[in-house]
Amino acid sequence: MKVLRKLREENGSITMTVVAAMLLIIACITIAFMSIFNKNISQNSKIRIIEKNYADSSSNEKIKEQYNDTLNRLNSIINVRLYKSSSGEEYSVDQWTNDNLKLNITWDIPIPEEYKYFFYNGVQTGYSDNYEINENCTISVGYGNDKKTIEITKLDKNIPQYTIAEDVEYNPDGTSKESNTLITYLGDNKSILTGISVEDNESGIAPDGVKCYKNNSEISTTDFFTQVGRYEVDYKVKDNAGNETTLKRDVLVRWPLAGKYIIAKQNVVGEGLATGGQTSGLYKDNLDTGLDSTLPFSSKYYYSGNNVNNNISFAGKTYNVINISVNDDLKIISDISSKSIGWGNKQIYNSTIYQNWIGDFSTNRHLYDSSDSKNYVFSENEWSHIDRGTFYAGRFERNTNDTLANTINLERTSVYRLGGDSAAFNSLMAYPNVSDYLKACNYMDLIYNIRSSQTNGSKFKNYSWLASNEEQWTINSKRDDSSLSAENDFWILNKTSSGNEILSWDCDSIFNRKYRPVFYLKNNTILSGAGTTSDPFTVQENWAWFDSYQQKQ
Repeated sequence: MKVLRKLREENGSITMTVVAAMLLIIACITIAFMSIFNKNISQNSKIRIIEKNYADSSSNEKIKEQYNDTLNRLNSIINVRLYKSSSGEEYSVDQWTNDNLKLNITWDIPIPEEYKYFFYNGVQTGYSDNYEINENCTISVGYGNDKKTIEITKLDKNIPQYTIAEDVEYNPDGTSKESNTLITYLGDNKSILTGISVEDNESGIAPDGVKCYKNNSEISTTDFFTQVGRYEVDYKVKDNAGNETTLKRDVLVRWPLAGKYIIAKQNVVGEGLATGGQTSGLYKDNLDTGLDSTLPFSSKYYYSGNNVNNNISFAGKTYNVINISVNDDLKIISDISSKSIGWGNKQIYNSTIYQNWIGDFSTNRHLYDSSDSKNYVFSENEWSHIDRGTFYAGRFERNTNDTLANTINLERTSVYRLGGDSAAFNSLMAYPNVSDYLKACNYMDLIYNIRSSQTNGSKFKNYSWLASNEEQWTINSKRDDSSLSAENDFWILNKTSSGNEILSWDCDSIFNRKYRPVFYLKNNTILSGAGTTSDPFTVQENWAWFDSYQQKQ
């Protein structure tokens, strides 16, 4: 009986031990789950006490393992997601957006409403479904090492900023004013974004974030406009977050300058050498008429015929345009002088009288010889329009039937007269070339360089705008290697009453002839007018005649 009682007591003791151990395990697991539960529903300082008590009271590794495994599952039972308010599309924090965001938190275990909260920039905030966020912030849910944190840094709700460069327009009275207008010239291929500066200090300007539109058509360059005038366009500026700002701007399309103006205003009536009495007007040069794109002051458009609109008003006088040069300067010819001059030392380019005139012009801005009744002294402002051009003083063969192209080539390459290695010289003023007179006639079926063989002289009389009864010096001379005295002969235009001559010379009898100064107007010269007698091309000092009269389109 004592043994049985002892066994019963031992069994009871074992049973109690087992029961006690099981209760301890259950209690620990309960504590662990309650701890996790409390992490999700209370998220307050009490959880630290629970965790400390558990750590101090339990040495059972199995229980600790189960407890820690449960803690590691905490991230999987709290889900935090963000959605764009406008579209409902899920939002990733590495994307820029300008949309408000909706916060969505779910717990995989039941939690009373009063325990559903999160931390908004460290401040405990009650949670409700689709909680709206409209600024960059830090969102955290949970507690301690298991806290979920989301940094929202790419929410940009500010529109991009822009500045527009100022340019100068003119009032009708000639005074200037600053404006934000984009100013361009007809035919220019200028970027429509010229003068527009944009920035966005948050998300930055999108790669294609600046666009311009006219009547819903996207514009990239100013050659979109094919007529002069004032146009209103719309710009749209967008940043990487989708914020957009719009602005309106005027685009003022002015006429082009100098030679480009004339080409834009007048029809080109032909190309190459005008023969057979073709239409009078503006012709486009080609190789037959001496086109050379490498020579800035060579002709690329010229006037030919007896009825051309090449009148130009400058410095209170009316001149004529001979041609438009490769660099868009205008070669201008003045009226015939009232004074006749001799050949001096028998080579006009090297003559004392010519060199004195050139020197006087350069120093004192005289248009003619200072003793000529037609002389005019340019003002400093008028003088600023005149370019230092390249002129050619080459010679020609005598008794030669030749082409215009070769005549021009000899003008440019025959170097004897200048005594150096070039027929070219730079000057502000000169006499015309022989080729200037030849090209002015649109009936040059044949070109002869000597008087006795000039069978189409009467054509020149009737078909050239440069025809005149006055004999005039040119800058080119005749060449004849068989006679040194022949070097003293110079090309002279002669329109006789019978019309039998174009070019002539006589070294024994010609002592005094008149002249027509030629010079170049710079390619930045502002022009108005149509070139006619009643409405000549007119050199303008600014755009007052144009700017204020353009109605917005």
